[in-house]
Amino acid sequence: MSMASSIEQYRKGAAFGDWADRLEYTFKANKVEDWNIRNKLFILESFSFVD
Repeated sequence: MSMASSIEQYRKGAAFGDWADRLEYTFKANKVEDWNIRNKLFILESFSFVD
């Protein structure tokens, strides 16, 4: 499945609520099912430890 938009990384100091809203929009636009959102968030979190 191709994503309609890219998921940007959360940046420290930025408003978390704004980032979460954009992330939710991306999931809805791409029709990601609820059970799969947890999987994608886990993957995103694992990349944050690389920085």
